[in-house]
Amino acid sequence: MDDDQTYSNFLDRMNKATKSVHEIQDVAINALFALSLYTGGAAEPWFEAMTRFEIIFTELEDALENVPELQSFDIPGIRLKHVIKSDLDQFLGADRKPINSQAINRYRFL
Repeated sequence: MDDDQTYSNFLDRMNKATKSVHEIQDVAINALFALSLYTGGAAEPWFEAMTRFEIIFTELEDALENVPELQSFDIPGIRLKHVIKSDLDQFLGADRKPINSQAINRYRFL
């Protein structure tokens, strides 16, 4: 199976498995985007949201590196942690503090 087909199969499975969560998330993100455009403050809310994605992609990539059963999910283009970090470092500064939220704090203490 080639990389495009592997990616397509992976994408289909992920879409089905996370559909209900992403439907809610998509509405929230679209509302945030519309509000930020309307108020003229688009950059800050987006970078705040990206700080949350940085944590998610860091954990996912760590799992890809350390859990042999996930090797088949390590497909071209899935590793975005370095891109997100670079954007956040440029916008917020490399010395930025980690985001603090109830959900993240609960996760860190699991």
